Parts: sequence; C-alpha cells; structure tokens
Amino acid sequence: MNDKMGIGYDEMVAFAKQRLEGRCMSDISKRCGCDYDEEKGSLTVTSLGKNVTLFLPDFTYDENISLWQYTVILHYLDLGDGVFEEGQWMPFGDMKDGLIRGVKYDKSSASELREVFNGKTEAEIKKTVESCGGEIITSKADISAVIPLLPRFPFLLNIWLEDDEFPLSAKMLVSKSADHYLTIEDAVTAGDVVIEALKSASA
Repeated sequence: MNDKMGIGYDEMVAFAKQRLEGRCMSDISKRCGCDYDEEKGSLTVTSLGKNVTLFLPDFTYDENISLWQYTVILHYLDLGDGVFEEGQWMPFGDMKDGLIRGVKYDKSSASELREVFNGKTEAEIKKTVESCGGEIITSKADISAVIPLLPRFPFLLNIWLEDDEFPLSAKMLVSKSADHYLTIEDAVTAGDVVIEALKSASA
C-alpha cells in the first residue's frame, strides 16, 4: 500500500467529512474513545501509540500520518457506536461481508507479516511492535501483541518464531466488535496501515 490515491480519493474524503457535519462531537468522542475539546474545537484520536488531533469543523490535521490512516480515522468516527468487546478476537473473514474479502485478507496479511519479521530476532520483533504502540501480552504464540490502531479498533498480532521444523509465521486478528466501527473494506485498509507501520519500524 502507498499514498498514491486514485481519482476518487478526494471525493471519498469529502463524503466522509460530509457525513460528520453537524454531528455531536461530544457523543462521537464518547462512542469512539476520543478526546473532544470544545473550547479548542478539536478531536484527538490515539492511533498507533500517537495522538492525532483533528481540527474542526474541517477535520484538518498536522500530524505525519498516511492518507489511508486519515481516511480510516474519519470512517471510524462516522460508524463507531460504542460497542466494544475487549480481549475478544476473530479473523477478518468472520466480519460482516468478510466471507470473500476478509478470508482473502487473512491469507495475504499473514504472508506480508511473515516478510516483515522473517530473519528478525525475538527482541527485534518486540521492539518493532512496541514502536507502533503495541503491547506485548502472554498467549500460546511465541509473541503476541495488541496493536491499537484506534482506541476501540485494536488488532491482535500473533507470531510463531522459526524453529528447526517450521518457518516463521504470523497472523493478525480483529476485535469481535470490529463491525461496530469499520466495514470490511475499511478493516482491510486499517490492516494495511498497521503492516506499513511495522515495515517502516523494522527497516
């Protein structure tokens, strides 16, 4: 994924902003776990361990984030309804309308993640994940981390290190409440944003 946008990108962003016009930012901030400052006219969202501040009413921003990350944030603010099941996970394929797009992404993302971490030591992998805001947790995988792309749209990253019998493998899961915040297409884009961040951090 890169920041070269198609012809319809500007229209897509304009439509996303239009859907947010006139909405109660206080309510949106509560549903999406963001900070709304009415006096400053801003909405701050934590993404990949960094605060991204959107300035109202045009939702402009100063932070160094990708255009895709920005788009996902806008859609997250639009769709988020406040339902969140912390610590519950599922593959992309289990999301609404994920039977084709989600199942395909479960496979392609695993392949991309393998390329990101292949040849890296356990310490190097953990450092990469943590630099993207990830929190290492205990699980049955060799390395597991919760990566908070957005406050209520985290990913679970599971990594099994290379051994004498098997090569390194990795898998990324979404929260079971993912459908309450993003569509399957948005979720796939969100996954790409995380993978690109991991690639940059591991370079």
